[in-house]
Amino acid sequence: MRTHRTENFIVYYSETEQDHIEALVDALQDRLDDLLSFFILEKLKKPANIIIYSDKNEFIRYILKYKDTYQDWIIGDTSDGNINMLSLHNCKMMQTHRDITLSWWIQVVVHELVHICQQTLNPNAYGCEWFWEALAINLSGQTMPLAAIDCTKEQLMFHYLSLPDGYSISYTIGKYMLEYYPHERLLEYVDNPQKLWDDTAAILEEVQNHHNI
Repeated sequence: MRTHRTENFIVYYSETEQDHIEALVDALQDRLDDLLSFFILEKLKKPANIIIYSDKNEFIRYILKYKDTYQDWIIGDTSDGNINMLSLHNCKMMQTHRDITLSWWIQVVVHELVHICQQTLNPNAYGCEWFWEALAINLSGQTMPLAAIDCTKEQLMFHYLSLPDGYSISYTIGKYMLEYYPHERLLEYVDNPQKLWDDTAAILEEVQNHHNI
């Protein structure tokens, strides 16, 4: 396995990924300052390890260490504190990602980098996964169709992965929160999950009312 080292990232990749590693590192370096600023971090605790899997079965084995099942939409994960990515080539071989582009794939890596920044402040995502995804989707520059917010607090907090439009719901709520909530309030939710738990029902109601106007 080859490596590409910078002050902030160490990318582990196979020769088949060589042609787009420079574009990946350039994009990450370009976005890192903004992400650190959002989370009020001076720097990452250590260079982020970015592991690109050219073997899909090896990636699935990694995922199954942390999740009950593997689903084809999963191409990135940070459960072990590293950014683990299925290679662009493997993504293109899958029905769910056959139209993926390099820039889209890089956005997913940036999405995972948001998680790394958030984990630096607070690794506890229990009951807050929807909020982690709300920040990661929006701060990485990903866009999705706005979703109807018709779930309950309990579904959002404890059955997030069972929601058919979970990521779109997170995108929609996160877009609202980033536009209307003070930055300090968002950071408080990162630092203090209990505060987010207490406010989740009210946040849902606000977003539902906003979209019904």
